[in-house]
Amino acid sequence: MPPFIVGRVRWDNWLLAQFIGNQNAAAVDATEVVFAVHLNHMKVGGSHSRSGTDYNINLTKSDAVDPKKLGDVESCDYYLAPIPNSPGNALSPKNLPAGESAPSVFTRPGADFSTTSSAPSGACPFCTLRPKEQSIDVMLAKQADPQTRDVIVATVNSGYLDFSINWMCTLLRIGRKNFLFHATDRAMYTILRDRGLPVIYYESNIALEYKALLAQSANGSFIVSADETAADGTPREKAYDYGSVAYQALMNSRTEFIYKILQKGYNVLLSDVDVVFLRDPLQFVDRNLDIQGGAHKVEKITGGFIYFRATDAARALWVKVLLQHRTVFKKIQAMENFNIHSMTEQELVNELLKAAKPDEIKWGTIDEKVVADGKRFFIDKLSQKNGEWPAAIHNNYIIGVDNKRQRFMNISMWLVDDDLRCQAFPGLQAPTPYTLPLAHVTGPPARGSSGMRALASSPAALSPGNGPVPATVKDFRLTVKIIAFNRPRALLRLFRSLDAADFMGDKVDLDIYIDFPSPELVANATLEQNDPNNEADISLQEYARVRQMSEVYRWRHGRKQVHARDKHYGLAGQWLASWFPMGTTEIAIILEDDNIVSPYFYVWLKRAVEYYYFNPEQFDPRVYGIMLQSQHMIPGRYPKRPKEFLPHDAKFFRYQLLSTWGPVFFPHHWAEFISWCVCPAVCVCGGPHRRLGSRAGERERGGAGEESRRCHARRWR
Repeated sequence: MPPFIVGRVRWDNWLLAQFIGNQNAAAVDATEVVFAVHLNHMKVGGSHSRSGTDYNINLTKSDAVDPKKLGDVESCDYYLAPIPNSPGNALSPKNLPAGESAPSVFTRPGADFSTTSSAPSGACPFCTLRPKEQSIDVMLAKQADPQTRDVIVATVNSGYLDFSINWMCTLLRIGRKNFLFHATDRAMYTILRDRGLPVIYYESNIALEYKALLAQSANGSFIVSADETAADGTPREKAYDYGSVAYQALMNSRTEFIYKILQKGYNVLLSDVDVVFLRDPLQFVDRNLDIQGGAHKVEKITGGFIYFRATDAARALWVKVLLQHRTVFKKIQAMENFNIHSMTEQELVNELLKAAKPDEIKWGTIDEKVVADGKRFFIDKLSQKNGEWPAAIHNNYIIGVDNKRQRFMNISMWLVDDDLRCQAFPGLQAPTPYTLPLAHVTGPPARGSSGMRALASSPAALSPGNGPVPATVKDFRLTVKIIAFNRPRALLRLFRSLDAADFMGDKVDLDIYIDFPSPELVANATLEQNDPNNEADISLQEYARVRQMSEVYRWRHGRKQVHARDKHYGLAGQWLASWFPMGTTEIAIILEDDNIVSPYFYVWLKRAVEYYYFNPEQFDPRVYGIMLQSQHMIPGRYPKRPKEFLPHDAKFFRYQLLSTWGPVFFPHHWAEFISWCVCPAVCVCGGPHRRLGSRAGERERGGAGEESRRCHARRWR
């Protein structure tokens, strides 16, 4: 019979040695009441005496809790489950006396059966061993990439819950699902497990002893507060400052956990949760190296982004890190003041790598263009200046979770809603990934040959990672969207320019969106609305003319539809509500009523879209669309002497600021923008973004502007 585990104390310990090396072990998750009964059974000389009793009693009296000796249900790979309704099963409901229920010999809540009580060993003759999802072996087999045996691991506690979800959201957006959370407190484990996320709970001896010490002290500094708990009542822990003693204890648990995975033959990409992913980082790792990490300062690797291959050399180095980290932690506990940057596991790794002989281990750094740290991206802004497209951005070189969170919000990479869920992407499914070589991404901006036009290029940080490449050009269709209100003469000029345009015989649909007068405008008008000296009356008369002109305008190239708003949207609201793409081959040009177009605008535009959007060799996911406005780049400020930024022979260029005069947005990016902007809780604080979100929030919620403002206040206070 395999040994059993009850609570945190093992009994039937005559098989202790066998259990440590045996994966086919069963676990009994007992309640505290049953646990007390079992302790009574261990009385020497009693009717329930058994071998190993003395060892058990000594273990229960031990002050130092050692999971390697005691074990717990979380460290078991299998659990006992009865075969339902087995004829000879004493626990089968039909074999029990009337009014009695079957005791459970199952594992943690959330497994196949819930835990209510426990049965003694031998009470389940018709039981079977089932693998536990909580088992490291089972979880790794489920989560790791089956081809490469890669798994992306983040060590988390409940103080970093929102960062953990954001980290996961960015991974899911690039199509990576081979990730695993390592929880270092039970509250975090419970939260993630109840959400159905892949998580393992593991704490090292050092972390457990440190928490026990704090629990006995007056400060209890590792707890957020008694009022903040997980669903099961477990106190939540706070986010630790970098280099603090609590942070070092958490890192010790992480170091041990990574070693467990390497021992099992899996490669590990270790990532901090203050990392966001724009592209698949695993395509850039050198699989000839044992260890490779993000660049840190000069000839160092960062501890927040390291790729380990499960080689003997990597495991040998990590054993040394483990041993030294334990020694360092003891020293830190005895010191009141210490340099937080000199005694972290990151520095230990770099010291060992520097001291290693060339034939002991092969290691290197990941190009900083691929994994940009906080200094390169947020402080020096070299990624943006050089037009780089990082695979990952590490939000370091700053201390404090609030500061880190605000950084991500500023670049629109905070993807978590108020319910701590990933932001949904309505309407469009994620496209098939299309990846550009790094050399192309970091090269000079492309210039075409078709008239001087500005190509709207997103900042590298705002790239969704992988954009859509439609399969065929023949499915391409363009819709003209006109935004209007009360400028009939301007709208007439636009209609005439469209009539003169060459649409090459293509079917092109037309949508005209006419805004409704604002309440202020209606309130200032006279009752008859015909006073020639009243500006509000004049505006309302011109609004009526715009509606009439739009209805009678004859469009010869496809469907025409007039959308007269029934409430005031404003200019920003008109833009947001003008288009939501229904597929990756639908292209829209948005024209305000005071624009006019060239007779050949469609001829040029169609060729430009085919070249930059449909052509896989030219497609770049960072390009959000095409602007039909000529642009002059004049750097500096007046009264400095103006100078053209671009040479006069430049025909085509990329720019990170868009124009609202004749923009053509690609559908995937526009849909991403709309889905981001219509939720007030996600919009960037301040400026037009917040205004757009509030306006859209009022529309979607039937005028619930006050709720929209409260949502902003909660998010940004």
